[in-house]
Amino acid sequence: MPYSYRPYTDTDHAALLTVLRRNVPQAFAAEEVPEFDAFLSKLPGPYYVVELDGQFVGACGYGLLNEQPDTARICWIFADPDGQNRGFGTFILTAIEAELRTLPGVATVDVRTSQVAYRFFEKHGYGLTEVRPDYWTPGFDLYWMRKAL
Repeated sequence: MPYSYRPYTDTDHAALLTVLRRNVPQAFAAEEVPEFDAFLSKLPGPYYVVELDGQFVGACGYGLLNEQPDTARICWIFADPDGQNRGFGTFILTAIEAELRTLPGVATVDVRTSQVAYRFFEKHGYGLTEVRPDYWTPGFDLYWMRKAL
């Protein structure tokens, strides 16, 4: 499939919020929507919009951790519910990991996800380091995962 990705711009803000809301309550809690809105307003690192044949299908980014300079964190990876299970996640995760491998000193990547998506990351070589029940909101547990680059 001809996926492409490009850097997020402010003109993507409203569309991304709309798509994230379409993932509530299956993959995200309603309480996370304002958190994502704030995240987009103060990006901690690169964030990308993924398109298929010119149409938006998802987004993902990463940040470098000040407290662990050798670690990057995948953040806010999600897809339009109508476009899930078509390889988008593998496409953008692979692209971000390739970018991270070019950054001096970055040796590991981690992700904080939930029971909804942890198997996806497990399939891509991430190991589970911690689980915290009801971390994000009741019913959404934290699955902290890590991978050596």
